[in-house]
Amino acid sequence: MILQKTWDKYEVALLIECYENIKNGEDQKSALMQLSKDLRNMAILAGKKNDETYRNYNGMVWQYAYIKLAFNKGSYGTRRPTPLFVKMVDLYDSDRCEFDKILEEAYRISGREKETKMQSIVDTKQFMGWLHTVNTKKYTPERCAECVTMTSQYATSHGVARESFWNITDYREFNKIRVQLSSNRIFKMTDPKLFHDFEVIGKFYSDYIRENCQRSERVKNDVVSEIHETTVQQTESEPQNTSVQNVVAASDFANQYDDVSNNDNKEEVVHSRKRGRKTKEKIVCPQQLKDLLLEKFSYGLRVDSFIDMSRLRGYAEEMGISITENEEELKAQIIDAGILSESKVYFFSHKLYEDLVQMAQELFGVGHQVIYYEKLFEKNSDWLIEQNILSEVLLKDIFVKESQGFFVGRNFLVNSTKRINEFDAVESELKRVWGDNAIHSYQELYDLLPYIPEEKIRQILSRSNQFVWSSLEHFAWIDRVIISDNEKKTIVDYVNEKCDSVGFATISEVPLGQIEEENYELSINAIYDAVYNIALKDRFILKGRILTKDQSNTDIWELARNYCLGKDECLFTDLYNYVQSVNGTAYRSVAYKAAYDQMVRVAENKFVADKHVLFDVKKIDELLSTFVKGAFIAVKGVASFALFPDCNYAWNHYILESFCYRFSEKFRLELQNFNEKNVGLIVRKDSELSYVDILAKTAAGAGIELTIEQVGDYLYNNGYTTKSRMSLLSEVIERARRILEDK
Repeated sequence: MILQKTWDKYEVALLIECYENIKNGEDQKSALMQLSKDLRNMAILAGKKNDETYRNYNGMVWQYAYIKLAFNKGSYGTRRPTPLFVKMVDLYDSDRCEFDKILEEAYRISGREKETKMQSIVDTKQFMGWLHTVNTKKYTPERCAECVTMTSQYATSHGVARESFWNITDYREFNKIRVQLSSNRIFKMTDPKLFHDFEVIGKFYSDYIRENCQRSERVKNDVVSEIHETTVQQTESEPQNTSVQNVVAASDFANQYDDVSNNDNKEEVVHSRKRGRKTKEKIVCPQQLKDLLLEKFSYGLRVDSFIDMSRLRGYAEEMGISITENEEELKAQIIDAGILSESKVYFFSHKLYEDLVQMAQELFGVGHQVIYYEKLFEKNSDWLIEQNILSEVLLKDIFVKESQGFFVGRNFLVNSTKRINEFDAVESELKRVWGDNAIHSYQELYDLLPYIPEEKIRQILSRSNQFVWSSLEHFAWIDRVIISDNEKKTIVDYVNEKCDSVGFATISEVPLGQIEEENYELSINAIYDAVYNIALKDRFILKGRILTKDQSNTDIWELARNYCLGKDECLFTDLYNYVQSVNGTAYRSVAYKAAYDQMVRVAENKFVADKHVLFDVKKIDELLSTFVKGAFIAVKGVASFALFPDCNYAWNHYILESFCYRFSEKFRLELQNFNEKNVGLIVRKDSELSYVDILAKTAAGAGIELTIEQVGDYLYNNGYTTKSRMSLLSEVIERARRILEDK
């Protein structure tokens, strides 16, 4: 057996390249087998003996694990990457040019031919960081990076790309691949979500590498040369009617296809290609093959399934039907013959298409203007399943292919040829069936609109400014709310005057005149909402119950603070009632915070201005330090105020809370909500513990069983929480268990 030679820097450079290729989408087994081949060849060219164990695949798996550790600064127990591995990884991270020189020499001594020097691989983290600076619509940076990686894997495994997308830094080269993938029907069929996501995300990546990456002129020329060679080879070897549209010269592509990002742009690309001399003819399925598919594959066929394709060829041979030997052409014929849906192609008779269209037209004929596939399938499921239409998705895909005289949306059909979004479609249907009633319940609308899902009806009612909530499960349409022109003018004049004089008005104080009596079926909240939408919406901005003329900072928080300003003392009940009258609803937390922010609490129901309380901050902090031995203590843990310096009021826990909240230099007040029970924590300012951290640490050190009941009761009884049962207790217990495990 040949002794394994210690790795040198050239071998490690090839291992690092292999690691990066795997990380960016290359198949691990294939990459490691190629690495083994390169290293064994390197030894042979150097005249060194080797056997079947020298730098074999199993060894590559082992070393691959070590290079991963080197990149991640890790270890397997006591086993660590060799110093050379660590040194080479540091070189790769800090001086790519020097690393590339070593890698290029490794190529030479391993006998690789026609290898392009390893380019500056695109950093996924930098790409994700760049995405934060652009509008990525609904896609997170993490999803964008994942989409590029997954599409790269598909492209390299299907021969569309020769290297990982993360190694492509020429946006023209990448755009050529994007166009090929965009016209790849098999890709679209096998993973439709990835296909559609990449239509958008691919444009982001193209923009990124165009803005941030540069390839050497030599590599550019190599790419153009390879494309040219491919074009010549295909032109010479294939029949005249074979398409070469996917082989695009890089120089032409840079001018024509830089901005391919959506269906409209793709159409422009197709048209620009059609202006050339060579165009791709539409592949049509022969009638005999159509009949065979309809007869033998009533439950669909997967064109990427070896079994299904073998069955098809077997049936064709049995029935004496001649079909093409070209696998890709046959797949295209199959797709032309049927409906592509959820990775399968389904086949139906022309009569069934006619029956489905007639079903929709009959529903339109009796008044329904919007029909959701989900509800259509639900109400006709028995018949549809008999026809082998097994899902609403397949039903939709049939209508997409066979639409006649109506708009086919993503989730619904509309009795119109004009495009319409979902919100407007459902809103218009609600108005159509509303009638003269001022109010309708959910159930009444469900019955009137049986082909719209119930959740869609609820969603649009709550989002549309045409409908206002009146009471539980009841809404009013503002077109049915009676408000005279004179009443509208009176309301507008009142709000104008209030905004000019004090900066705001409250919707609950506008003069209603006869509006409440005329609309007796509506709740008062519904009337206020209707008044705003009918009379005030175009001129004033409503935040909660507060009306202003512009996007000012005036809100209930600001008004509550202003209420406290300038007062020598303030009763909490008065402030709370004011907040409720202005906001229209009870808002205890707003009232408490406004008072604590501006004043000092001296009793359960009384706050006074700062000037009336005289705190000796340094002495009080020193005294508190004798109580707070660790990082924190419960407010109630300060049991005596005998030694506290006079502050002009008799000390109590309310004053102590205010002191820690705004005045102390060493301590802070930590609590879940302001309250009347003196429940809260005094915490040192240099401690980074959060409220939940403190609860967990307290529970872990209490010597109690970590259950909801025992932890909840302990924290409540010792002044840490206002309730013994709270939603955050589960998190507290989980953290407490981790604390005990780490001890």
